[in-house]
Amino acid sequence: MGALTSCVKAGQRPAQEVISATRAGTACGSCESMVREMVDWANGEAPRDPSSLPGSEGEHELQRKNHTMA
Repeated sequence: MGALTSCVKAGQRPAQEVISATRAGTACGSCESMVREMVDWANGEAPRDPSSLPGSEGEHELQRKNHTMA
C-alpha cells in the first residue's frame, strides 16, 4: 500500500501507471482489482466500505492517526 500511495503522490495517478511502476497485481492478476481500488483510494476516491481495504484493524487505526486513510 505504501508503494502504491507513494506513486500516486509522485504524480502517477492512473491505476495502470501505478501498476506498471510497482508491478503490483501483475504476478497472476488475481489481486489487480484490489490494487486498482487502493489506487482509487489514494487518488481521493473513497472505497464503498473503508473496511474493505486490506490490512488489519490495527493498521487501519494507524492510518487514521497518520491521516493516510479517510
